[in-house]
Amino acid sequence: MARKPKQVPTFFKVLLSDFMEKLKIPPAFVKKFKKIMPKAPTLKPNEGKSCEVTIVNEGDSYFFKRGWNTFVKNQGLETSDFLVFNLVDEITFQVVIYGRTGCEKDVKVASDNERVNDSSQSSASSAEEEIKIKKQGFKRRGSPLPCRFKTPQASARTADKDKVTETIRSLKRKNPYFVAVLKKYQKYNLVMPKDFANKTKLVSKEEIVMKDPKGRSWPVKVNILVVQRGCQVRFGLGWSQFYGANELATGDTCVFHFIAEKGNLIEVEIHKEGVRGVRTGPAKSLSSVKSELI
Repeated sequence: MARKPKQVPTFFKVLLSDFMEKLKIPPAFVKKFKKIMPKAPTLKPNEGKSCEVTIVNEGDSYFFKRGWNTFVKNQGLETSDFLVFNLVDEITFQVVIYGRTGCEKDVKVASDNERVNDSSQSSASSAEEEIKIKKQGFKRRGSPLPCRFKTPQASARTADKDKVTETIRSLKRKNPYFVAVLKKYQKYNLVMPKDFANKTKLVSKEEIVMKDPKGRSWPVKVNILVVQRGCQVRFGLGWSQFYGANELATGDTCVFHFIAEKGNLIEVEIHKEGVRGVRTGPAKSLSSVKSELI
């Protein structure tokens, strides 16, 4: 018998005239979820940049404050916008934004919020100043300025990653599994494919045990989140600990094997970005093709 979707802590806010610098969290939400409410959560919108904010206590009230103004600007929030906040894991609020029309807002985020305004910087038009501005841009973003071409190294990495993924998918495995190439936003939770969740009946479980290539085990919560397009089944609390202990990073590939005879065990193969970083876990089926990946 399928369990009911686990309630995700949720609240909504209608933006009024004083929302630019801080946003009050409903007292009823604070009272009910104060023990699990993060002090410095990440606000993750459906579109655009995530933003870290701090929650501050002012009198009897709690507010999103430092970082909130940046989130407002990034998302182009306006008076009367309707925001739904879902606490999807220990530090992340997923934020759904609705405009005055009652429909989800289509946010067109600028590709570079720190772009220098040429007209206001006319006095700094010398080559020396131009170099200085670009260096500051690199420091703020932590990555090079956007470019439309791929370097040979980047193309090779992409080809290597595709080769790993294709080789993994071509293997015949007796247990249900899925492959995930990790994205930046998957550090704290990971959505599993619906067919995998249904086939393994994980929708009826509240917790699984995740086993890494070294044989270490972690209890990981299974969360069901109601979203606009239906439901998502996620690895929640415990996944970030597994992620950190195995030094996972964006671009790494994980293969999740559900071991039916063990009831709630998932064994994980980890393939670090760059094909020479293969780490084969308890599922031995990849060892026979390891030579193909090196």
